[in-house]
Amino acid sequence: MRNYYDLDHEIWGLPWNASNPVMYYNPDMFTAAGLDPAQPPQTFEEITAACEAIMNAHIEGLKGCINWPVNSWLPEQWMSMQNALFVNNDNGRSTRALKP
Repeated sequence: MRNYYDLDHEIWGLPWNASNPVMYYNPDMFTAAGLDPAQPPQTFEEITAACEAIMNAHIEGLKGCINWPVNSWLPEQWMSMQNALFVNNDNGRSTRALKP
């Protein structure tokens, strides 16, 4: 979180709180798909692979694998956790951000 508000190693602002996305998963679905529920996915690639296995298991009544709320802070936090830029030009800190 500190990295998100840091500019040249100086904190420019902090929110009153910070949120962290949490992924809940159904261990019964993992078992039905032949996945180990004690080893949940840790990366987007692993989430994609788990979703493919779950959807290929044809679990009765299942219409989808994963659902994200529509909030901009989720991808912002994911990018920050990877030390990746959300927009160009050093996230708009070196010069005005012009594109993602």
